[in-house]
Amino acid sequence: MISVQLTLTHLSGLKQDEREAFSALPISIGRAPASQVRLAANDTRASTRHAEIILEGKNLILKDLKSTNGTYIGGKRIDKIKLVNGDVVEFGIGGPKLRFEFVIEEVPITIKESPLISPVSPLISTPNPKAAPVAVKETSNPRITLVPPITGELAGSSEKPTPNYISKGVLGSVSSMLIEEREFPFRNRFKYILFGLGILLLIASVVLLVKQILIWTVPAGLIGLFLVIMGWSYSRINITAGSEGIHYQGILRSTVIRWDEVTELKAFRSRTRLLTDLVYVVRSRNNSTIVFSIEDYQDGLELASLIARRSRLAW
Repeated sequence: MISVQLTLTHLSGLKQDEREAFSALPISIGRAPASQVRLAANDTRASTRHAEIILEGKNLILKDLKSTNGTYIGGKRIDKIKLVNGDVVEFGIGGPKLRFEFVIEEVPITIKESPLISPVSPLISTPNPKAAPVAVKETSNPRITLVPPITGELAGSSEKPTPNYISKGVLGSVSSMLIEEREFPFRNRFKYILFGLGILLLIASVVLLVKQILIWTVPAGLIGLFLVIMGWSYSRINITAGSEGIHYQGILRSTVIRWDEVTELKAFRSRTRLLTDLVYVVRSRNNSTIVFSIEDYQDGLELASLIARRSRLAW
């Protein structure tokens, strides 16, 4: 059995200095919400499904998934390569960089015989002849095995042996990697209007240029281009809630607040109520804030409920 402990460190991009740990393969890398290693949506040099890591024998293999801008190690574009511990991988030229550190071990599979299961022969010398043997049926084997009853000090004791998996804390530990990231896209009311007006103005500027009405060509073209860029920018706004915290990606700024840093959740009614009704504010120790309205995001009510559960605070 091969055991893998993989640690990824974001060296650049919007998730710079963040670390992620994995012990199960394969792992997908990209900007898609379903990716195990999710790159920030604003890191547009990386593709939605950029690359993946698989295990071949005792080697970690990095495969490029036909990404638009390519995958690079040491400035060289690769399609498939065996990773070396400490490799720095760049996802698209000028895109986010990740350092890969890992340990691969071969763990022998051992099955310990339970001390409670014993052959039939000890029944002949049972210390307490009045006690009847107990029949235990194994789930993996229909054979019936007779087990002598427990006598002596253990017989009168109410304590039960603690299983190894409980004493080692396996049941009590929940890996943070099991918590899947959830993206809540911005539901913009004017995105398509901006796109439509921008495209119409760009077409109008071309017509004006053909007709040599130059005085209106440049203004119409610039305004149309501005409206198209604004529509595209609004389509990229989203809030992502993951195992580490909440990540807001806006047009001009990006804010990350870890769950253990959330100090206050506040909800109040908008003064104008023209576009939104309730406004929600998430505040951290260092006074970073994320402000949103549930009407502006897909599944916004679920987003507000998720933030309250993860931060263990109330709105």
